[in-house]
Amino acid sequence: MWRARSGPPPAFRIGIHPQTLDPRGAARVMREAHAEGPQRYEGYRDGRVTETTHNGRPAALWEFTWNGARDDGGARRTYDPSWDEGGRMYDVWASAPVAEKDEGRRHFDTVVDTFDLPGGGDRP
Repeated sequence: MWRARSGPPPAFRIGIHPQTLDPRGAARVMREAHAEGPQRYEGYRDGRVTETTHNGRPAALWEFTWNGARDDGGARRTYDPSWDEGGRMYDVWASAPVAEKDEGRRHFDTVVDTFDLPGGGDRP
């Protein structure tokens, strides 16, 4: 995660996690992450995985709420899509305080809608 300044964590967080292609596909990977959610995220709730597309490619969107980490100031809503592109699997997530989840969703939509691989995404 990139942090622009020192001090308390920003209310809205965005992360990009490129990884090796998984032959099971993004939807299966996200469903497995959802199944592991209660073990990985304290207070995990309201989780769901929706199959979708990103730039015409199969994708999956994992959404969930959790209690947040010690210095988060409370519960957070996370939006986490994953898809295969350019020979890699991409996991782009955004997290916001629950009280600001609508604004967090707008930030998330902007990031996902404008995300582009350097040089285009069709190269392996």
